[in-house]
Amino acid sequence: MSRSRSSVSSASFGRSGDSESLLAVPFVTLFHSSHAVTVRQTSVSAETVARALWARAQAGGNLYNIVSKVAVYSLHDCGMVVVAVNRSMAYAEVTLSVSGENITSTRGAMHSVDTVAPGSFQVLAVVSQAIGGMSYSFSTKFSCQTTLMPFVGALLQSRAAASASKHRPPIAVQSLHAVYTL
Repeated sequence: MSRSRSSVSSASFGRSGDSESLLAVPFVTLFHSSHAVTVRQTSVSAETVARALWARAQAGGNLYNIVSKVAVYSLHDCGMVVVAVNRSMAYAEVTLSVSGENITSTRGAMHSVDTVAPGSFQVLAVVSQAIGGMSYSFSTKFSCQTTLMPFVGALLQSRAAASASKHRPPIAVQSLHAVYTL
């Protein structure tokens, strides 16, 4: 008869030594193995996590081309990850609405409006079950409008900083939901 061992590993997301960019809640992973497991704590940047979620959504999610060269990837796997990708030369304003029961969103709201700069991507939301052991359900709707005209001051700011000023609810520049270059 084999025995199962459990180990817990946690990681904080953000740049090392920069407490402003760390997420408030650490990510926790649980491993089960019949063998001894070596566990270590590590820190990774919010951009690394965003790129990993985008890659996972591309690999196993649904692709929705909502306007020319602007796509949304939606992955439903023990919750939901929604990522917008803007391959156009225009700014894309993407609206996401999530509804359901017993769910919570990393954005802190179930409705968001985000401006994604040309040649960029953004994790719009990660939705998960709020209370374990209870059933949950969700549905999503998204829409997009594009404009060739950058918003005021965009030419004087970095692409990420300019785009960060056009999000509801607001986002931090260096966060999971920031806009990153493709």
